Amino acid sequence: MPRRRKKLTPNQQAYKKQITRIKRAIQRTESQGFTIPYNIIPETPKRITAKSISTLKSITPASIRASAVEYTNPFTGEILTKAPKNYSRIAKEYYAQSSSSPVASRKELSINIIDNYREHISGYKYNTKRNKINTDIYDEVNNWLNNLISQKGEIEVAQMLNIGYQEGQWLSPSEAYDELKLTKSLNTMMKYLGMDDSEISKLNQLLE
Repeated sequence: MPRRRKKLTPNQQAYKKQITRIKRAIQRTESQGFTIPYNIIPETPKRITAKSISTLKSITPASIRASAVEYTNPFTGEILTKAPKNYSRIAKEYYAQSSSSPVASRKELSINIIDNYREHISGYKYNTKRNKINTDIYDEVNNWLNNLISQKGEIEVAQMLNIGYQEGQWLSPSEAYDELKLTKSLNTMMKYLGMDDSEISKLNQLLE
């Protein structure tokens, strides 16, 4: 006999309604080019009270935009620490010119961000004759990126890269050639995706 679902209390229903509202607001905000912190929604408390519901009600579209770690121009993929005042018009123009759905457009934006990262790590290709360095660090990081995309998808990885950029995890070439520093940086970004130590360890093998 199927188990009956436990009936939600009025507070639980109200809490669930607020969570749904916030998630929709976050999705709208992200579609405008903003990167929202993964921890903006508080953890669900063991006991839901009027105070916890009030906390969720205080999370408004304006506060969500204010919490953004950065803004990405949907046309160019350029990452900025602060959105321009006309961000709303830019988003409308972008979707107006796109024949695809907002989800597809978000994917296109993600591809732009990933391409920016690939261009950044292309700097890891040193001129071996001039610098007397024989290394394949670019290939290793690029392989790591490709495997991560195949596992998590372009949208999730692009969001990870956006947070990583804001947190200073896009290493310069000289920093990237420090093996410990590079591994720590990539591990930090993978944790933005909620990956556990086992998943991280498997991808780290690509850097060995």
